[in-house]
Amino acid sequence: MCTSFLIQASIAFVTLVACSSTSSNLLSLVSKVPPVLRVGLGDHIRCAVLHIPKPGAANANDSAEPLNEATRRLVDVIQPKLPESYRIAGAHHCWFEGRRVIHVAVRANSGPLSLVIVGRKPGESFEDMPKDPFVRASVDPYELAAFSTRNHLVFLVSQEGRAQNSAFLASIRPGVESFLDDLEGRGSAESR
Repeated sequence: MCTSFLIQASIAFVTLVACSSTSSNLLSLVSKVPPVLRVGLGDHIRCAVLHIPKPGAANANDSAEPLNEATRRLVDVIQPKLPESYRIAGAHHCWFEGRRVIHVAVRANSGPLSLVIVGRKPGESFEDMPKDPFVRASVDPYELAAFSTRNHLVFLVSQEGRAQNSAFLASIRPGVESFLDDLEGRGSAESR
């Protein structure tokens, strides 16, 4: 009985160390992108890939708040644009590094795909970054495409190829901009 307990405890410890190491390795990828892109990649990894709860939450589900009526429309914007084999896995408000995030997670063929929207901080922009038409970054195995409006940064993060990632963001951009226009209380998105 004592040997069985020691074996089980050893397996649990090794599993905990392996998971902790994987989490640290994945989260270290965030530092490999420019600072303005880190919230998009970081929230995707923390929330959609690792399901790490915010400090003080018992589990990842306690970290997320369901979308309210106003933001629920975002799912309606994205759903019809999804390829047939993709599915909405969840949509919620969560937090990353003290910032409130709107997060729509999708189950894609290659793994989780995230649409991450966060309010812009003063001085935060993509102005000096190349766009064609999106700001893009690659950190193996993730592709990130992003654009901004007057008050928000919008990220699409996935393990899809660069072209697929950008094509999907292009297909949902008009709907996302319309959603943000309503959220920001004005007529048309001022994209940057």
